[in-house]
Amino acid sequence: LLWVDAGPQAGLGHLQRCLALAIALREAGVSCRVLTSKDAAVQRRVTALGFEAHGIDGAASDVARAVEAALRDEVEVVVVDSYRAGADDLEALRAAGAFVVAVDDLASHPFPCHLVVNGGAHAEELRYTSPSADTACLLGPRYALLRPELWDVPPRAARTVLRHLLVTLGGADAYNLMPKLLRGAEILAADVGVTAVVGPFFERRREITRATEVSRRTVRLVSDPTSVRD
Repeated sequence: LLWVDAGPQAGLGHLQRCLALAIALREAGVSCRVLTSKDAAVQRRVTALGFEAHGIDGAASDVARAVEAALRDEVEVVVVDSYRAGADDLEALRAAGAFVVAVDDLASHPFPCHLVVNGGAHAEELRYTSPSADTACLLGPRYALLRPELWDVPPRAARTVLRHLLVTLGGADAYNLMPKLLRGAEILAADVGVTAVVGPFFERRREITRATEVSRRTVRLVSDPTSVRD
């Protein structure tokens, strides 16, 4: 079971990396189900990849009931990727008999789970603590959770001259940064192309459209792509 934050407030980062993990686990013969937001766009992303999706409203009691039901249904491992889950939640899952994995970015509290995964560039600089002596940590980019389309991509050489700029902020833009970034790109040479990815939870799309209309270059807007690799 993967308990994952997603939606207009949380964006899609937690979900995308956990779906990458679920795909890899499925290739290893492990069945996965996803416990996440009831938002239709979120649910579609899960089911489109062939995984069972369970919607929750975010309340602690709702999550607890869903996890308890999953554990009764012979779920052996619970992966938690949620900023709302604290040390007490991880401890409760462990006490219920699950092997507990936390996917984390911040090291903001103790992690009384079996495994912590942080694939961030600075993960090894964070101070992870646990009251449990058997907690293992997988830290750093070698443990980044990547979707299959990025598993075997050959490395690209850095270019000496900028030809194209990709602007992506994830599934949501809570601070309305995209229009500002597109306006800021005007300082680049006129022949530099720009592609901007607009996530499903962007709220102020008219401002983004306006920024592209007044640009002195052609800005390509890509709305909610299933993959950004290409």
